[in-house]
Amino acid sequence: MSDFLHFYDEYDDERPIAEPVENRGRRKNPAVDLPVILRTRNDDENGEVHGNNGVETDSAIDFTFMSVYQEGANGKRQLMRVQGGRAAAPKAINTQADDDDAMLVWMKNMGYSDKQVVDAFARDGRTVYSTTSITGRYTRVLRAQENEYDELLERELVEWTAEDDEELMKAYQKVNEEIYAAFKRIRDKRFRMVATAMRKEVPTSKYSAKACYDRYNGLVNGTACIPVDVHDEPERVKTERDARVAAAENERRKNLALEAAAIKKQEAQEATAKRLKEMRTVKAMDRKEERLKKETEMRLNKAAEAKAAMFAHHIKVRAARDKGKQVAADDEIGSDDDERVIDPREDMSVEDLRHLCKKKGINNRGKKLQMVNRLYVSDERMTIPALKARCREIGRPTGGTKDMLLYRIADHEARSYSKPIEKRRKKALSKAEKAQAQEDQELHDMFHKINAI
Repeated sequence: MSDFLHFYDEYDDERPIAEPVENRGRRKNPAVDLPVILRTRNDDENGEVHGNNGVETDSAIDFTFMSVYQEGANGKRQLMRVQGGRAAAPKAINTQADDDDAMLVWMKNMGYSDKQVVDAFARDGRTVYSTTSITGRYTRVLRAQENEYDELLERELVEWTAEDDEELMKAYQKVNEEIYAAFKRIRDKRFRMVATAMRKEVPTSKYSAKACYDRYNGLVNGTACIPVDVHDEPERVKTERDARVAAAENERRKNLALEAAAIKKQEAQEATAKRLKEMRTVKAMDRKEERLKKETEMRLNKAAEAKAAMFAHHIKVRAARDKGKQVAADDEIGSDDDERVIDPREDMSVEDLRHLCKKKGINNRGKKLQMVNRLYVSDERMTIPALKARCREIGRPTGGTKDMLLYRIADHEARSYSKPIEKRRKKALSKAEKAQAQEDQELHDMFHKINAI
């Protein structure tokens, strides 16, 4: 024992061989290094070693590891070569643990697995054991040490210390708690096992663990209901049971109806929410369409304003250039030399102009440009409030100068006829009028470009 304690102190400060593992149980892995034969010393007359499946005997020699011999090429036995350490040889188990056994006990006490112990022994050049032999060797070494210590206690050669007594009580309390927890787990499974056993005996049994528990306690305490087949008044009990069954059936139907109503209500709410969502989507699309319509209308109004401004500017330029000249309100002569004003109604056909002049009570005789000038003069004589009222009537903006109002009215009248023509005068001009005609053409082209925006 002293050798073991000395060994423990010696290896306690060395580098860790590997991290301890939580599971200290035996790993059931058939793919171990080499097959293991549990043996004890039992030589026959030929000196061969036979196994007895690990049964303990009176022999002090314990072959718990792989045989150190193997059959050679010449058929003779020879020592086995192993990688990393010494081959496991027959070794007695006694209380005076050698270096390997002390190392084995220390590592298992520290929580290392069998595989870690085998790897550490091979790396340090120690005896190479099989992983399935470590736990058995460790258990037998501990048993031998415990037996020796029991004998020392009986002979009063060693005694318990106060620290040992304290640890004993702590260990006892801990084990009691573990046993109590294990008993509780077993008790919790008791009536589940009872229900399973009943189903094995009576295949039609549908009792659960809770039902078995309640019925058992009722039978033991005397509070269980008496079955109908052994009751003193079976008819009354059967009637009461039928009434309870009918009430339960009515309650079940009522609950089903409530659930169906709840489902129907939920479906109606979902349908309503879906319709509201669709309506919101439609309204959003309508708002978007209305916004686009307003934006388009604003762009058209801005373009019309720009055209009206260009028309007013042209009128002012022509008025400044032709200062001193006036256009007759009713030109009876119908001269071709009349000064004309660029007007959207110039694109109208002669028939449409005659119809428009007749509609407004203006002389519809003469040439096209004469009728256009008469229409302009007739509109120009109107007051600004009258022009605004006319613009409001035809759905045009009422803001701006008088020239802009005149242009809007003229543009509306030109657009009101279904077949406006897009052609210019095609008659020969005199040399004196060519310069003026060219300037008019440029202004008219510019006006059409603005109108096309």
